[in-house]
Amino acid sequence: MRSLKAVTFSYEPTHETRELLETFRLMVNHAIKLCFAENIKGRLRVRDRI
Repeated sequence: MRSLKAVTFSYEPTHETRELLETFRLMVNHAIKLCFAENIKGRLRVRDRI
C-alpha cells in the first residue's frame, strides 16, 4: 500500500497574493544565485550569508 500526503483544494488568487508569491519567488531565486556564485553548501550557511 502506498501513502500519499496531499490535499486538493480550489484556489482563486488575488492581486495581493500574486504580489506576495512573486516577491517570495524573487527572494528564493536570489538565494539560489548567491549559493552558486559563492559555492555555499548547506542551509545554515545560506541563512548566515543572507
